Amino acid sequence: MKKLIEQYYRLIIHSEAQKYSIASMNKSEIKYPHKAIYDDDGKLIEYIYLTESELLASIEGKKSLGLILCKDKEGISKSGCIDIDIPRDCKDLGEALTIAQNIVKEGYVLGVNLYIEYSGNRGFHIWVFLEKAVTPKLIKDFLKSISLRANFTPQEIFPKDVNSNIKLPCTIHLKTKKRCGFITPDFDVNNPQIDLNSQGDLMAKFEVTALDKVINISELEADNSDKNNSDKLPNQSKNNLNETRSKDKSLNESQSNEKSLNEPRSKDEIKTLLNSLGDHPSCIQHLLSNGAPLDVDYNQANLTLIRYCLTRGLDLPQSLPLAQLMAQNTSENHSTSKDYRGKVNNFKSAWVSCDRNSDKYKFECSYILSGIKEGEAHTRGCIGTKCKVHKNHNPNYQSSNSKDRADTSKNSDTPNNSQSSNSKTDNNNSNQGISDSLDYLKVSALIFQSLLNLTSEGKEIIKSQILRECEALEQNYLLGKVSGKLTDSIRLIESEVLGYLLQNPESIIDYSDIFSQGFIATIKKNDSLSEYLDNLYNLKLPSPETIEEYLGEIREVGIREIAQKKYSKYAKKLAEDKADTSIEILSKSIDETEKLINRSISETNLLPTSEKIEGLLTQLLSEDREAIPTFSDDFNTLLNGGFSKGRFYVMSAGPASGKSTLCLQCADYASSKGYKVGYFSFEMSLDQIFITQISRLGEINSGYLDKKIYLKNDSLKLKMFKTVKEYYEQISENIYIIECDDSFTPNKILSIIKKLKLDLVFIDYLQLMNSGDKDIDNNGNETIKISKIATELKRLSRKSDTPIIAISDISKNAFDSTKSGKKSLDMSALRDSFKIAHSADCVMLLHSFDFDNKGEDQIKTQLDYVKNNWQKIDLKVAKYIENIDNKTFLNKTTADIFSRLYIDKNRTGRTGDILFKYSKAIHKFEPLNYLHSNNENKEEGF
Repeated sequence: MKKLIEQYYRLIIHSEAQKYSIASMNKSEIKYPHKAIYDDDGKLIEYIYLTESELLASIEGKKSLGLILCKDKEGISKSGCIDIDIPRDCKDLGEALTIAQNIVKEGYVLGVNLYIEYSGNRGFHIWVFLEKAVTPKLIKDFLKSISLRANFTPQEIFPKDVNSNIKLPCTIHLKTKKRCGFITPDFDVNNPQIDLNSQGDLMAKFEVTALDKVINISELEADNSDKNNSDKLPNQSKNNLNETRSKDKSLNESQSNEKSLNEPRSKDEIKTLLNSLGDHPSCIQHLLSNGAPLDVDYNQANLTLIRYCLTRGLDLPQSLPLAQLMAQNTSENHSTSKDYRGKVNNFKSAWVSCDRNSDKYKFECSYILSGIKEGEAHTRGCIGTKCKVHKNHNPNYQSSNSKDRADTSKNSDTPNNSQSSNSKTDNNNSNQGISDSLDYLKVSALIFQSLLNLTSEGKEIIKSQILRECEALEQNYLLGKVSGKLTDSIRLIESEVLGYLLQNPESIIDYSDIFSQGFIATIKKNDSLSEYLDNLYNLKLPSPETIEEYLGEIREVGIREIAQKKYSKYAKKLAEDKADTSIEILSKSIDETEKLINRSISETNLLPTSEKIEGLLTQLLSEDREAIPTFSDDFNTLLNGGFSKGRFYVMSAGPASGKSTLCLQCADYASSKGYKVGYFSFEMSLDQIFITQISRLGEINSGYLDKKIYLKNDSLKLKMFKTVKEYYEQISENIYIIECDDSFTPNKILSIIKKLKLDLVFIDYLQLMNSGDKDIDNNGNETIKISKIATELKRLSRKSDTPIIAISDISKNAFDSTKSGKKSLDMSALRDSFKIAHSADCVMLLHSFDFDNKGEDQIKTQLDYVKNNWQKIDLKVAKYIENIDNKTFLNKTTADIFSRLYIDKNRTGRTGDILFKYSKAIHKFEPLNYLHSNNENKEEGF
């Protein structure tokens, strides 16, 4: 909440004099009356300003707040938004989102960041945040200008005036009870939900827009009459506005000898102007001669041309002839273009905006070829490697006739893009490798980062995975720009899948649910199919697990391809006025959907158990040990032999109860038996753990080791060295003590398990881990974070087929209640999230204290507690426990105490109590077995 409130004040709310309102429902109408004090006659005395407590109430969903964006008395605002509403502006939420995204895209073209907020009901708000507060008029002109360029005429822009209300983002919509808020790329219009916990982090990434940018964009579309209102702007705005007008005036003067934009130039006039600029790359020549392609938005074509002009170093008068020629030659059937004058004016205004940040607007091959299909680059005039610009990817390209012409061969100091050798493709397509912008990145650094990411996610390090990760990183670098659909990684992934199926033909039948449309890679018609098959037969293959992952992705692509075609067919039928009724059409679509779903589900997991019984029986008859034993017979009894493969265990207790000691003792024991053990410590350092291990093994008071008393005591030194030798010979070879920091997420631990081939894993402790999801880890909500970690650890244990024992805290209230003797610890005591208990296969609760409240039964120790319980169940066992009590000596020098481990949940075993003598000073648990002895005969008798 704190971060969210900080972002409110940074982006929207004024630090003082912030007027607001609280929504109220009058029948079906929502009203936002201003919070103010009025006299008896209803006359305003003064406004009540917004407080943090009101903000908290809004965030918690107790109130629905409206905000008056303009600051009281000054009448200026530092934010504004376009309101898109259903049915006023569009037919449904999907169309509304498309409109909003087009406006955001148009803003991006103009160098402005806009952000989409779901209104909580039937529309969206598109927000802009400014570096300085300005008048509502300027904000409205600015937002209207961008909307019109996106072919949308806004009906409502906030602030409408100095007193207009707008819902505060992240508040609750009073009518629908849904939360409004800023959306992420995975927002689903069919199930519109806002995650409150991520809003603060999301808004922290929002950028404010410079004042001169607002003025320039609003001025470019404003009426001449609007300029008369400039005296209403703050002084700084006036200065910037005057500066902008001066620049526009100088540009107009420099064009005074040009023909008016109202009419196209003659071909001879344009030819003369173009000749003065020298030659152009073939793709630009094609764009000028043929106009904007029909499948490319005209604004995008203008921006591509602007990038080229700015990279060439052309000013606006030199650039305009190019824009005029493209406008003149663009087909009248172009769906997104205006008339000739509108096209050229659009170019002029966008050029002025881009020129202010010309370093960000450099020409690249990917812009001219945006959206082109593989093998069709020639339709945009691309000549591939024959073109100097394409071949060398030289951002400083200048024409061969220019006086300051640069030698492109000397300037090309970046590595060429690598090509996949596993399929033959059209070399003229610039999208066949990672896109051209990668040349401006440090390629080695990109690959190294990819390797780090794959390792942390536990993925196989192979070429196809590296390519895919590089492409994902590159897209992130380009601020979300999506490169061509067919990439190097897709080609190689598909080749590896086909290679696997060709080399393992018996497995093909298992994947009959995959549509062939899921494969999208191509080769040229004149390439040898036989040669391509030979490459697939000889291809080095990744692991079966990676192949399964790839097959899943190809399956998804195929299903989407089929579904899109089918549903577009039915949508078209519904739009037509034909014989079939809408019910008939929908019924057919439902039948098709069911067939598609039935075919899309893999049959490998749908076999009857009779088909799997052989494998299950083989596993039962196998003599391989499935459980890793502990040092306690009773512990093993309840766990059916020990820690089982693929199971997730949780060990929990209050402070100083010996959770880490018990886990380390189990780890040492398993290691001494030859199992490879990983102990991931988030709390204790390696030297602290080593001291506890040596202390336990040699029964040496750990305080002596901490204080280094052995340096003055030869007998203690000799004992310590003997213990270290014993530890080295019996334990150290198979145990890995790993000191962990925030980077050790579940996925990273999984990669280490695979790398070290661990048999058993301990995590000390769960609440100190990060999930690996930055939004979750940084939002301050521990319940969500710990729930995610618990779920991931469960997944990790199953995926690695390794027993994982995670230590977890308990709540303070639960510990205090238990110590007083009022109740025993149970699963509800686990701190932060009950998801821990839900995910765990086994929950163990450790009690290492004497009771404060002796109670009616005079229960003093944990052994008394267990004996008292058994007296109600089995007197023979109770007598056995009493005999253990009489024989067990508690040594004060080693701080001995009775300890009880209670197994409260156990999916594959029994629940119950296990007894130990816990010697705190030497970090040792001694088993006081009573269950094992009383169960031996029962097992033999069965």
